[in-house]
Parts: sequence; structure tokens; C-alpha cells
Amino acid sequence: MSEQSFAPNQISLNRDERTMQQLISEILSALNKLRYGSVEITVHNSKIVQIEKKEKLRFDKERSIANPSNHQ
Repeated sequence: MSEQSFAPNQISLNRDERTMQQLISEILSALNKLRYGSVEITVHNSKIVQIEKKEKLRFDKERSIANPSNHQ
């Protein structure tokens, strides 16, 4: 086999590595910005196809939206 036959595989591998690094970066970014909630990773055919971040806003009892009598 010539060197040219290996070049496409090397390019593909590098592209896959970049894609994986981008996915890891997106997941870490979602986690770093999250105080309360979850990060869900959806996989189809062994590939990550979606990253979903669900964030919850929590309020203490004195500032609860559910109890407007405590608002000032």
C-alpha cells in the first residue's frame, strides 16, 4: 500500500478526534454553568446526537414565588 492510501484514514481519525474534543468541551461547559439540574446526553447508534441541559431555579422560603406574602 502507498502512503496515499493511509492519508484518508488519518484525516478521518483527526476529524473524529476533533469532534470528540468538541463534544467533551460542550458537556463540560454545560456542567460548569449548572448550579441545580441535569445534563442529558442522547446517543443513537453509538454516536452522541444531543446534549440537553435542564436547569432548576431554587428559591429559599423567604423569597418563594409560591408564597407572595413574604415578598417585600
